Amino acid sequence: MTEPANNSAPEATPLRRDGNAHYYNQINPPATHFIEQTVAVHLRLSDDGTRWIVDGPSVDGHPLDSTYDDLSATNDECACSQPEECRRRRDYAEALPLPTGAELLAMLAAALDTPAEPMTADQASSWAGRPLTADELDRLSEAIPHSSIPEAIDTIVASWD
Repeated sequence: MTEPANNSAPEATPLRRDGNAHYYNQINPPATHFIEQTVAVHLRLSDDGTRWIVDGPSVDGHPLDSTYDDLSATNDECACSQPEECRRRRDYAEALPLPTGAELLAMLAAALDTPAEPMTADQASSWAGRPLTADELDRLSEAIPHSSIPEAIDTIVASWD
């Protein structure tokens, strides 16, 4: 299993930051196979009973659960007119592990063209020399724009030219 599940999209197709098409038109199909899988992100009512929050099993580091009854990837909506090739690609996709919650977060950020965070909570804690609380991370996020860090980043990026 060394081949990817899809070929790259045609150059004329506008692409997201993750290199994939924003959407697929099944009337005039792109040069890729349309193979899908779905995952469940379990929510629960917050401890204070005021809002939905992501439940622990969705962020425990294990792959998310498929929502399909048979747990399999599907190519039912593919309009490629190449059933054998499409089945082979679906079988390849079937062997790929579903993402964890953290991996899904990165996938969603790339699909939404959300800029990557320049610093993770783990990196901030490492630089601080101790684990930082959520409140401290929030305070840090508010403080950084008003510090010398933006100027330092500007200097670093300017040196790339």
